[in-house]
Amino acid sequence: MIKRILSALLALASLPALAQPHHAFSTHVFSTDADHFTLDGKSFKILSGELHYARIPREYWHARLKMARAMGLNTIATYVFWNVHELTPGHFDFTGNNGLAAFIRAAQEEGLYVKPGDTFLDSSKLGKGALWINGHAIGRFWNIGPLQTLYVPGPWLKKGENEIVIFDLMPPAT
Repeated sequence: MIKRILSALLALASLPALAQPHHAFSTHVFSTDADHFTLDGKSFKILSGELHYARIPREYWHARLKMARAMGLNTIATYVFWNVHELTPGHFDFTGNNGLAAFIRAAQEEGLYVKPGDTFLDSSKLGKGALWINGHAIGRFWNIGPLQTLYVPGPWLKKGENEIVIFDLMPPAT
């Protein structure tokens, strides 16, 4: 299941190409040039803020995105809440406040680019131990502590399948 989730997260890496303001199917070239970014060959500064769509009532999305645009932002980063989207294994919910595609469309309508935010693994269902991804130590976890997620740096993820090793010293209490 974790491999499936990580594969889905990697698929989100294509979101910036799909989530462009104004024209959903327009093609842009984003790259670096010496010490700055370029978009379609012109200097481009990413001015980004983060909004968590699943934590904001859907009817407020446009208002919040307009505020972000009014502050001078041109990009919104968002965290994808896999623990909310897949409450039961294999059954996904992208409706209502969980409408990721609808949130991206709303951002486009407000003239904003969208990029997926950081990747975190939910460790709340694990006991006590340590976790590695593709040979990199992600961190330790213990379900009685305040830390319930582990940060996964994007460069450590590979396209396709990723190897996750969980060393669980103490399975969670049932």
